[in-house]
Amino acid sequence: MSSSVANAAEAEIWIVPFFGKRHMFPCIELCKQITSRNYKSTLIIPSHVSTTSITPSSLYQYPLFEITEIPSPSQPLPSSPSHHHVVMHSQMLQGLRNLLSTWEPESRPVCVVIGVMMGWTADVFKNFEVPIVGFFTSDACSAAVECAMPQARIQDVKPGEARLLLGLPKDIALFESDLKRRPHGSLPGGPQPL
Repeated sequence: MSSSVANAAEAEIWIVPFFGKRHMFPCIELCKQITSRNYKSTLIIPSHVSTTSITPSSLYQYPLFEITEIPSPSQPLPSSPSHHHVVMHSQMLQGLRNLLSTWEPESRPVCVVIGVMMGWTADVFKNFEVPIVGFFTSDACSAAVECAMPQARIQDVKPGEARLLLGLPKDIALFESDLKRRPHGSLPGGPQPL
C-alpha cells in the first residue's frame, strides 16, 4: 500500500463553498463523501455564516469532519453593496492567508475544493502551492430543485409559505418569490402534475 493511501486519515481536504444555502448543501454532501474515504474534510466559511442553520447535526457524527471559520469584519460594513462585497472578499482572503501561513508546507491540505463562485480565492491557494479543484455547487443544487419543483406544486404556494421539496433538506424549501423569478411563471419539466 502506498504511503499516500496508508496516511489518508492524516490528509486533509478543505472545502470553500459560496455562502448561500443552495451552495452549502452540495459541499456538505461532498464533506460526507470525503470523510467516508478516511480523509479529513474541513469546511472553510466566514464567521458571519451561521453554522447551526447550514450544517445538519448528523454531520458531526463524522469524526473527520471539521468547520473552520474565517473571522468576518468586526466594523460595520459599508452601506453600498459593491463596497460590502469588497470588504467581505478582502477579509476572507486575508483570513485564508493567515490560516495557511500557520501551517508548515508538508502539513497543508492535500487540496482545496472551491465553489466556482469562490474562484476569487484561488490565487491564495496557488501562492501556498495547494492544489485547487473547482466544484459547480449551484448547478448541483439547481438541478435537484428543478427536478423536485413539479412534484411540489410550487404554483399553489401561498405568500410566505415554505414549500418543502421531496428528497432535499428543509433548508432548500421554495417560496412564492422563487416562482416569480422564473420566466413567465413557468415551471420546468414539461406538463404540470394534475
